[in-house]
Amino acid sequence: MNLLPFEKIIYQSKLTQTEITQRLQQETVPLQYIRISFFKKPSGKKFEGKVLENSFNIQRIIYYRNSFLPVIRGKVEEEPSGSIIRLEMQLNTFVKVFLIFFLAIASTGFFSAKSFSPANEISSPVMLLSFSMILLFYMIIILTFHYEVKKAKKNLEVLLDLEISNRF
Repeated sequence: MNLLPFEKIIYQSKLTQTEITQRLQQETVPLQYIRISFFKKPSGKKFEGKVLENSFNIQRIIYYRNSFLPVIRGKVEEEPSGSIIRLEMQLNTFVKVFLIFFLAIASTGFFSAKSFSPANEISSPVMLLSFSMILLFYMIIILTFHYEVKKAKKNLEVLLDLEISNRF
């Protein structure tokens, strides 16, 4: 069971591998770690990252802060009737490490308060606060990640003429 948000999708396209790569390259700029949007005009491109011959590692360009923006890793496979595109959308590695660290600290607070409470009752303010923090933070992660996944899928579907494949 994967507790952190992750999504796998398989698409079919009538485009060839070369056409898909060209379209992605036209809409992708090199990755910028710091983007200051009020000093620079938007480029009009939708993605940033690397596009190789049969694979890509991109993310949407956004002009607001969202640490839970999915990193999109894809592989393009040539087929007689077009191409198959296998996508994996997941959190940035640094964000994953931070989340694990944060959730470990919050969980430690919860379980230490539980062990000191009489008869393991869930009435201690520390326990309730720790549990509430864990639950709220997890909900924020899931909701913001899937909000961004939905936008990225829509952009890719339009750009690459994609259809969801039944094969997994």
